[in-house]
Amino acid sequence: MRMDKTSAGTAGGSNLARRRRSVQDDLILSILHTAPHALSAYDIQDRTTAKGGRIAVAQIYRVLDRLVRSGQVRRVELLSAYVIEPEGKNALFVCTRCRKAIGLSVEALASQLADAVVGSGLTVERQVIELSGQCPQCLAAEQASKAAPFRQPGALLAERARQTGRRASGMPTLSSP
Repeated sequence: MRMDKTSAGTAGGSNLARRRRSVQDDLILSILHTAPHALSAYDIQDRTTAKGGRIAVAQIYRVLDRLVRSGQVRRVELLSAYVIEPEGKNALFVCTRCRKAIGLSVEALASQLADAVVGSGLTVERQVIELSGQCPQCLAAEQASKAAPFRQPGALLAERARQTGRRASGMPTLSSP
C-alpha cells in the first residue's frame, strides 16, 4: 500500500479524523474563507488558477467531498456551491441575488422535522434546511433602484453626449463654420 502525506498513519486514508490536510485542502479552504459568497467547483478552479496553480475540477470535487465529510465545508444545495461550515448553525439562508450564504440556528424546526418521521417507518439519512430570498444589502439595493427615476434607454447616453460635446454614438459633433 502506498503511504503519502495524505494517507499517512491510516489504512488507505479512510480515517478522516487522523488524515492530514493536503496542499489542495488548504488552498480550497483558504479560497472559501476569503470568498464573500458560495462558490461552485468551477469558481474555485478559477481562483486556484489566479493564485498560480491549477487543480482539475474532478480533484476539486474530491477535496470538497472530503471537507464536507469532515465538517469543515457545507454544500449549498440551492446553488450547487460550497461555503465554510457555519459553526453551530444547522440551516442556511441563501441570497438569490449575491449568493451569500448565512448560517441560521433552527434547532426547534430540525427537532420537529425529526419528530415528524417517528413511527412512520422512514429513516432520515440527511437533513438539509435551506431558505432562499434576499439579504438586507441586496434588498436595500433593489428598493433603491426602484425608487430611482426611470430613464429611457438612450437618455443617459444623450445626456453624456451633451456634457462632452459628442454625439450619442460617441463620435465628435461637427461644428458649423
